[in-house]
Amino acid sequence: GAAAVTAGDPAEAVASAMKDLSDLSATNGQLMLVSYAEKDPPLIAKVGMGAKRVTYYRRKTQGDTTGRALTHGGTRHVVDLRPEASSPFISELPPGQPQQALETTLFRAPIFQRRIKSDEGLYILIRGPHGELSLREVTEHFVVGQEEPHVEVFQPNTDRLRDFEERAVNAACIFSLLKQRADRVPESEMRVKVSDIEKMFHRAIQGKDIKRRIRQKILLPVRPPGSRRRADDLYDDDADEFELNPTYRFEDDLMLHRMCPPEDVCAFDSMRAARSKLERGRTADEVNRIRKLMGTSATQMLNAFQMIYRSTPIAQRNRFRDLELMLQLQPWAQTTEFLAAVGGRAVLHLDASRKMREKTGKFYHYVRRQPPKDPDMPTTAKVKPGTVTGTDADLRKLTMPQTERILTGFGVPLADIKKLHRWKRIGLIRELSGAATADKNAAHEGLSRFARSLRVGIAQQMQEQNDAANKIYKAMRKQFYDKKAARGGGGGGG
Repeated sequence: GAAAVTAGDPAEAVASAMKDLSDLSATNGQLMLVSYAEKDPPLIAKVGMGAKRVTYYRRKTQGDTTGRALTHGGTRHVVDLRPEASSPFISELPPGQPQQALETTLFRAPIFQRRIKSDEGLYILIRGPHGELSLREVTEHFVVGQEEPHVEVFQPNTDRLRDFEERAVNAACIFSLLKQRADRVPESEMRVKVSDIEKMFHRAIQGKDIKRRIRQKILLPVRPPGSRRRADDLYDDDADEFELNPTYRFEDDLMLHRMCPPEDVCAFDSMRAARSKLERGRTADEVNRIRKLMGTSATQMLNAFQMIYRSTPIAQRNRFRDLELMLQLQPWAQTTEFLAAVGGRAVLHLDASRKMREKTGKFYHYVRRQPPKDPDMPTTAKVKPGTVTGTDADLRKLTMPQTERILTGFGVPLADIKKLHRWKRIGLIRELSGAATADKNAAHEGLSRFARSLRVGIAQQMQEQNDAANKIYKAMRKQFYDKKAARGGGGGGG
């Protein structure tokens, strides 16, 4: 759960008015308590990320003015959508049905108001900066549905992660120098200790990696007294202290925030938390195996598990299927696949079953749709030039008597076969053998070599994704929507 300052209240101010952590105090203003219903949300927000409570409303008709009433005199942020406008969520937003959402630069998630009973008191104990305690009553409680991410969580063992770590390390060094300059420390005496930077990252980045990533245009290593620095030796692996490079010119605040934006810091912390939980309680061999799989792409991981399934007895495959699902549900995989889907670069396979929800603790499973593969089937050799794509046998080599015999085996009347010319017969064989293979009909098992793979068009895949998303959204709304709380809060989707 988390507490946030809500709209229509003196504590709410524009972002530029909140410059220090003390401005985010919960000792004044109205509190809104939110509880995350999703197990292990892919993104973990930090204090001061500027969450907003937004109400989305799709008009029933072009002249529908219901959205204006949802603003409560201008104290609520309402997005009034036209009937033909696209939905802000992965599912469709039904017309005439307001839906509140929690929005940050990290994610958007639907929220549903929970009614606080008269005999149920919710209070938050707040500790002040000097140790004083205060008790605040919570008047609004919301359940947060599944997050729809706006940013991509870093994947372990990738160049993108290493690039962020370098930017974060140098940003931390510059902030340390700026603090010393604010304390009027002469530039010649400014020092940055690697051990201090390591503590800032809670030892998530080790000291040797910090030394390697410090840019020499900013800092230079300080040698121990009595040692000589060679002209070609600017990197000291043993030095803990670094000094300011005399040629460096300090970056402005805008450049520092671009170097290490808060969204990237939150994505980095989310990756660390998920990786730690994934490795917890496992043997050294299991941790090494998982670390290798964590750094692979979705296609590489799919191929790796297909190889494992082929060499594993059927009775033991469920254990590896659970591991594959667990890796697919990690924050870096979920955010990457979701952003690819909303960007039109992928189609998601959304499992709308209750069994999957209970197993994973999530409503949506942002897993890319893959062509079906049977682990028991051996890998087929590449098709030779001149053969029909998708087959092991060239249909064009079939003679008229052979086509007649094959179609008779499929139960086609001989009189109908006689009416067909050669290419019509070949097309019918391809269609019937493909259907028989898809149905795993043992009677026509020997004719599977003439079957083409049955491909589902992109439009049909997108329609199946949308249908599953709408079904999941309805299930989520049915579970969390409280009609009495919605009426008490003036509507707004729960």
